[in-house]
Amino acid sequence: MDAAIGDASVAVLLSQSMAERRHLLDSAFELSLDLHHPVYDCVYIALALRRDMPLVTADERLVAAVHKSPKVASRVIRLADLPD
Repeated sequence: MDAAIGDASVAVLLSQSMAERRHLLDSAFELSLDLHHPVYDCVYIALALRRDMPLVTADERLVAAVHKSPKVASRVIRLADLPD
């Protein structure tokens, strides 16, 4: 795992209350199992779902993984697909 990605995941978690962290980690772990994708990326997806916001990413592996789940795929947007 890239250190910067890991640090960013930790920062996301620390910005939440203890109860929110637990829920976020539970959701991220479930997503990780469903998508067969690393949990540290799934933290961002779980947060986007929880806040009802899109997740914009340049991570093609993440984009490919989320397309296995219609519920999640609609929340993740490829950076390259954004208008100029």
